[in-house]
Amino acid sequence: MSPDDLTALATFLDEAVADQVLLPQRTLAAMVGVQRPSLNKVLKEFGRQGLIAVRYAAIQLVDRARWYRILEADPA
Repeated sequence: MSPDDLTALATFLDEAVADQVLLPQRTLAAMVGVQRPSLNKVLKEFGRQGLIAVRYAAIQLVDRARWYRILEADPA
Protein backbone atom coordinates (compact mmCIF):
# COMPACT_ATOMS: atom_id res chain seq x y z
CA MET A 1 0.00 0.00 0.00
CA SER A 2 1.23 3.47 -0.85
CA PRO A 3 1.46 6.31 1.67
CA ASP A 4 -1.71 7.78 0.14
CA ASP A 5 -3.52 4.46 0.63
CA LEU A 6 -2.41 4.37 4.27
CA THR A 7 -3.66 7.93 4.71
CA ALA A 8 -7.04 6.93 3.31
CA LEU A 9 -7.15 3.92 5.65
CA ALA A 10 -6.17 6.15 8.58
CA THR A 11 -9.07 8.45 7.73
CA PHE A 12 -11.55 5.57 7.92
CA LEU A 13 -10.13 4.32 11.20
CA ASP A 14 -10.09 7.85 12.58
CA GLU A 15 -13.82 8.14 11.90
CA ALA A 16 -14.61 4.93 13.77
CA VAL A 17 -17.83 5.06 15.76
CA ALA A 18 -17.38 3.62 19.26
CA ASP A 19 -13.86 2.68 18.05
CA GLN A 20 -15.26 0.36 15.36
CA VAL A 21 -15.37 0.46 11.58
CA LEU A 22 -18.28 -1.79 10.64
CA LEU A 23 -17.30 -2.76 7.11
CA PRO A 24 -16.10 -5.98 5.53
CA GLN A 25 -12.46 -5.84 4.45
CA ARG A 26 -13.52 -6.20 0.81
CA THR A 27 -15.65 -3.03 1.06
CA LEU A 28 -13.01 -1.09 2.98
CA ALA A 29 -10.37 -2.10 0.43
CA ALA A 30 -12.58 -0.84 -2.41
CA MET A 31 -13.18 2.45 -0.59
CA VAL A 32 -9.45 2.92 0.04
CA GLY A 33 -8.64 1.88 -3.53
CA VAL A 34 -6.51 -1.22 -2.88
CA GLN A 35 -6.89 -4.97 -3.26
CA ARG A 36 -8.22 -6.84 -0.22
CA PRO A 37 -5.04 -8.94 0.23
CA SER A 38 -2.95 -5.74 0.43
CA LEU A 39 -5.31 -4.26 2.99
CA ASN A 40 -5.29 -7.51 4.96
CA LYS A 41 -1.48 -7.46 5.24
CA VAL A 42 -1.55 -3.92 6.66
CA LEU A 43 -4.40 -4.73 9.04
CA LYS A 44 -2.56 -7.81 10.32
CA GLU A 45 0.53 -5.68 11.00
CA PHE A 46 -1.56 -3.10 12.86
CA GLY A 47 -3.08 -5.99 14.81
CA ARG A 48 0.35 -7.35 15.74
CA GLN A 49 1.26 -3.88 16.99
CA GLY A 50 -1.82 -3.87 19.22
CA LEU A 51 -3.46 -0.94 17.43
CA ILE A 52 -6.51 -2.75 16.07
CA ALA A 53 -8.41 -6.02 16.30
CA VAL A 54 -9.88 -7.44 13.11
CA ARG A 55 -13.28 -9.05 13.56
CA TYR A 56 -15.90 -10.38 11.16
CA ALA A 57 -17.02 -7.40 9.07
CA ALA A 58 -15.48 -4.97 11.57
CA ILE A 59 -12.22 -3.43 12.67
CA GLN A 60 -11.90 -2.43 16.32
CA LEU A 61 -9.56 0.44 17.14
CA VAL A 62 -7.87 -0.85 20.30
CA ASP A 63 -5.41 1.92 21.15
CA ARG A 64 -6.73 5.25 19.85
CA ALA A 65 -4.13 7.36 21.71
CA ARG A 66 -1.23 5.39 20.21
CA TRP A 67 -2.93 5.49 16.79
CA TYR A 68 -2.94 9.31 16.94
CA ARG A 69 0.69 9.43 18.06
CA ILE A 70 1.67 7.32 15.05
CA LEU A 71 -0.34 9.51 12.67
CA GLU A 72 1.20 12.67 14.10
CA ALA A 73 4.72 11.23 13.70
CA ASP A 74 4.04 10.28 10.07
CA PRO A 75 5.81 12.79 7.79
CA ALA A 76 3.32 12.16 4.95
